[in-house]
Amino acid sequence: MAVALAVTTWVGAALTWDGSYYFFNLLDHGQPVVIFERYTSVVLQLPVLAAVRLTDNIDVLRVAFGAPLAAVPLLSVGGCWLVVRRRAPGLLVWPVLGVAVAMLPAVFFQVSETVDAYLLAWILFVATVVGIDRRLLPILVPAVAAIFFLSAVAAYLFLIVAAMAVVLSLRDPTRRRTLLLWAGALVLLAAGRRFLFQVDFQQHPTELGAVVAQFLSLRGKALVGVLGAWAAGVLLILPLPRGLGTPGVRRLLPLAPLAVAFVAMALWAWDPRAWSGALDYRDRAISFEAPLVGLMVLDWWRRGRDAAAPMLDADRRLLVNASGLVFMAVLVAQSISWSSVTARLLAELDAAPGSCVGTAAVAMPNTAAEHWSKPTLAMALQGRSPSRLVLDPEDCAALTSRGVVRLNDFDTVRATGGWFRFPRRG
Repeated sequence: MAVALAVTTWVGAALTWDGSYYFFNLLDHGQPVVIFERYTSVVLQLPVLAAVRLTDNIDVLRVAFGAPLAAVPLLSVGGCWLVVRRRAPGLLVWPVLGVAVAMLPAVFFQVSETVDAYLLAWILFVATVVGIDRRLLPILVPAVAAIFFLSAVAAYLFLIVAAMAVVLSLRDPTRRRTLLLWAGALVLLAAGRRFLFQVDFQQHPTELGAVVAQFLSLRGKALVGVLGAWAAGVLLILPLPRGLGTPGVRRLLPLAPLAVAFVAMALWAWDPRAWSGALDYRDRAISFEAPLVGLMVLDWWRRGRDAAAPMLDADRRLLVNASGLVFMAVLVAQSISWSSVTARLLAELDAAPGSCVGTAAVAMPNTAAEHWSKPTLAMALQGRSPSRLVLDPEDCAALTSRGVVRLNDFDTVRATGGWFRFPRRG
């Protein structure tokens, strides 16, 4: 996983969609970008804010911006391992399948706080299953705080985990009090997130029908990838008929749907047109991982709660490693795809006459670059002194006459006084 995340950092995956707008504002204003009280994002922005004080090298700054964002999936899986390693290490297979395979349609949108909240929620899911105790507090407290200040979806996630805790308490009298206290705390946190903060435009529905509708809007190869992750999980714990339950069959059977998922997702990632609208998947991510959370609970109940079950045996290690390879291959393919998009954008900018280039002149249809953030993406790719600005004629005139740069429909900045050095004339 680390290899894949390093590659996405190098190619600037964090600049996709809204990402370049965040990057521009961090550099130009030299202060954190906080939207809708999503304060956790400040922590992820500190490296680039520190780096911009030391260097003007845009490649270094892009890495400083992207590396913390790219690390969130790794932090999620690492946190889950710290939770399960003593009690039930075999449960690691579920967050790995969730993060490394089922969430693949959404993880390239690295600047999305909502996607990050869904990724980190796996720490709460596994902790609720294996049991809440004092030893987990150094892991759980930062995870809960990070999710709370990431997105309005935190309230949604806390309620889901609270419901899990209540259901688990019904089957486990020995842990009932702890689980119910945990559920109560999460309900209070959900209420706090919902009512103490201003309205976030991403107020996610909690009705089951809405979640199902979100998933059903997934199409094509991305859908095959998510279904493949689910099928691998089912086959891992499904009792096999006599004659099929040999160790070799049991070990290899979950790999078949995972292989199908790999082929489908790799083809999807390689084609920039296929994933051009993947930013919309941030709103559907709970439907990608929810079945795997349910399978994890069934796995726990089926294998028992003793310290040796479920173990990270050879079958599960193989599935964990295979999932990591899928994650790496798909994200590397998507990174190459994104590199081709940004190279094409730079080539079209270089070929355009003048310092002002209209948005239609550098149209990037059916790609992640065809977004309201295209002006800031163009600057993020060129560096501190961009020779070309993506501005329509009236905005170019405003730069010349009034010294302002219109970034998008909701933000205009002064051409002087910031980090970027804009051309003097359009």
